[in-house]
Amino acid sequence: MATDLSNNPILQLQEALYHGDLNAVKRLAEAGANLHYQHCGQGALVDACLGYRDILHDPGLIVMLQWLLDHGVTAQGKADAVHEASDKGRFDAVRLLMQAGADGSGLEFTPLHHSVAFGSVQDVQECLAHDEAATWMEAKDHFLRTPLHIATLCEDPQKINLLASHGADLSAVDDESRTALLLAVEVNCGVATLKALLAAGADVNVISDEKTVLGLVQGPQAAKCLLDAGANPMFWTAQSQRRVLGIPHDNDEYLGDEAQFQCGAADFAAYQRPCFATENGQDVTNPFYLAMIASGLTAYQTAPVVASQQPQEWHRLQLKRDCAPTWCAVRYGQSLNFLPDGRIVCIGGEHEDGYDPDFYIYNDVWIKHPDGRVQVIGYPEAIFPPTDFHSATLVGEWIYIIGGLGYVAQQRTLQTSVFRLHTHTRRMESVVTTGPAPQRIYEHGAMLRNDFMIEITGGKQIEADAEDPQKLRHIPNTERYGLNLVTGMWSLLP
Repeated sequence: MATDLSNNPILQLQEALYHGDLNAVKRLAEAGANLHYQHCGQGALVDACLGYRDILHDPGLIVMLQWLLDHGVTAQGKADAVHEASDKGRFDAVRLLMQAGADGSGLEFTPLHHSVAFGSVQDVQECLAHDEAATWMEAKDHFLRTPLHIATLCEDPQKINLLASHGADLSAVDDESRTALLLAVEVNCGVATLKALLAAGADVNVISDEKTVLGLVQGPQAAKCLLDAGANPMFWTAQSQRRVLGIPHDNDEYLGDEAQFQCGAADFAAYQRPCFATENGQDVTNPFYLAMIASGLTAYQTAPVVASQQPQEWHRLQLKRDCAPTWCAVRYGQSLNFLPDGRIVCIGGEHEDGYDPDFYIYNDVWIKHPDGRVQVIGYPEAIFPPTDFHSATLVGEWIYIIGGLGYVAQQRTLQTSVFRLHTHTRRMESVVTTGPAPQRIYEHGAMLRNDFMIEITGGKQIEADAEDPQKLRHIPNTERYGLNLVTGMWSLLP
């Protein structure tokens, strides 16, 4: 239940500070609100560094803090606001607060941390010439951040390059198990920062405490940069894909937004069940699919939502929740490609695991247009079978779809399938291949190495058990494969 702020000036002031709304803060102060409040151990300077906004990129933070200081809010001897500003990577705010008398000793900065956070590139160079520079390079601050983490939060490619050239450890993690690259992705640093870290040798497929770059990514530009650098699409999550697609989301992937589910009971009844299209590249968009994509509801959540929103229609149509799968947009193993014209293409994916009544592997394609429209394109099973955990590589006007896990019957073929989708006609076609192909491969990486060769690395291959051919073994792929797109010939790469 929402908190009633109407009769509580302190809560009103906190709310304004959390939102970074200086005009509201000024109005409340003029009306008599106490800027010197202490609430739950926090004052106005701390609350200004917290809240419901992207603090790292908030252009109004310094103006807000300076206004509070100018109006008598004291930072003298205090460390809490410095702590919060440092945690958010706002070292300009840290400097302002320390100049106003705040205690910065708790930052636990070495001279190198200090020069990176507050100094120029020349200052960093001079610090690196010190006899203790090697020790300072790997030292960690209060939040277990190295100087490279600090340079990342400063979004300064020159400092990143300088530290990396002097041996900074790109694999060092902070108190939230984030390498510098994972930190940059999670706090939504610019592409220039990401490219600097990647050029320095940061591992784009790092896994740290279950964190991955594609699981943390916040927007399409960063995602495209990471994919171009070789990020494995198996690390997408349903929620990170929704962020990239610009669709409202909840941080919990199992909590959809019921308010975004705009679908009548009749459309639910008509389109609830997944089915194959009857034509190659058929537009199967309908109100139920769009509502599911927009809301992010799971298949299990959907029927109760329809029943609660439209109880009379639900009973009139005699609908009920049964054990057949419900079409769902919350998927795993769904690929995502960015097209030059601004469209985003998502292919296939699965919902839930095999034991669940809503388990289903899809063979559809979503197209998110630059104007926000979403289309769902379907295919007959004979033309394009269900696929998940495949790779999808854009080559000119085609997206090459290689491998995938699929249903058990598909796995038993032990064959790595190759399909390609034409990005304008939306037609799908099978690609005939020859040569030493990987056995059925999934969760792999795929990179276009030139205009005609896709390189496949990592992932898992499926093979028959030597003693019992009916059993399937999923083994790590240790080979590098190349697919020549001109000849269709597979080859083992050195």
